[in-house]
Amino acid sequence: MISEELKAQIEKWIDDLKYQSEGFVEYLKNFPPDNSSYWCTLTKACVKVPVEKLRQKKGILYVGDAGCGKHSAAYTGVLQLVNQDFSAVFISGDNFNFLTGEQYGIYEGLNTLLDSYEQKNLCLVLETPECCIDSSELLRRLGQFACMYAVHDELPLLFLMVITEKESCIPNLLRERLSTVRCTLPSAEQRNAFIQSYYENISLFTSAEELEEVTEGLNFSQLQDLLDYTKNYFEDERADDKLLLEQLYTQLPPKSTEMYKQLFLQKAIDFIDALPQLLERIPTANNVQYDRKENLSTEDSTNLQDKNLNIASFDNMTTREIAVDLFGEEGVAEIEMAFAK
Repeated sequence: MISEELKAQIEKWIDDLKYQSEGFVEYLKNFPPDNSSYWCTLTKACVKVPVEKLRQKKGILYVGDAGCGKHSAAYTGVLQLVNQDFSAVFISGDNFNFLTGEQYGIYEGLNTLLDSYEQKNLCLVLETPECCIDSSELLRRLGQFACMYAVHDELPLLFLMVITEKESCIPNLLRERLSTVRCTLPSAEQRNAFIQSYYENISLFTSAEELEEVTEGLNFSQLQDLLDYTKNYFEDERADDKLLLEQLYTQLPPKSTEMYKQLFLQKAIDFIDALPQLLERIPTANNVQYDRKENLSTEDSTNLQDKNLNIASFDNMTTREIAVDLFGEEGVAEIEMAFAK
């Protein structure tokens, strides 16, 4: 049992949560999030089913670095469920901290919150659960409620969305009731789709190829900041492409260590994918000499010796020397600095 004082605090807490959540749903209806990302497509596919089938559906666990589209995807799903007559409540992990000082406090808080929606279907959005002082208890209890609502048809529907940067904090019981969506930095195609959906007129000033280069490594939040600035600065549509690119470069955020790691990983993946084709285009020294040695001019002979020398040099190069050849000295230095932190 919990104290009467804590019961009163829980009731007020729930009233505040409902009031704030209702206001935020109205905000989302008037200012819906961008839904061009792949994560939004996955979310819509998950929740856009007949209501009677949602009990068998798992909730969604969104993981990834800040700004990669976790919240936009979740809010897209919330709007879809609200259109299917769901209520929605938004909670963060630190909202539960006042409940951690008393035994069964978190259980009573969650139980009272769910009961307060009576027979209404509910979408519960929990972000940063790791910010709760007793996050393990919070997530354990949430997993228990998720399983209970999944097997009891007499209960209303409960659809969970959990948003975190720390996937490892999610216990197995709760994970069983969640499908994981891992949000990463947007690809060039995703950046272009986001840019075109957000600011169509940008094509008047610059090409898709230039935008890909300028925005490489940016997350969705940083892209939106950049586009907000661009729309305000070039609203009169009189700027030329050179001025646009110059101004965009001045507004780019500094690259983080994690960004360098992700960029390096993506470049490494691209290089590995292309490696078979690259190797097919590199003749071995013996093959070249055998095919052409009888009809070589003096100039051809000199070029062949240079090619053979380059191939032999490549075989003797260290890993770092090859990396410098691929990424440049400055790029390798930045990569080494990023991985050293």
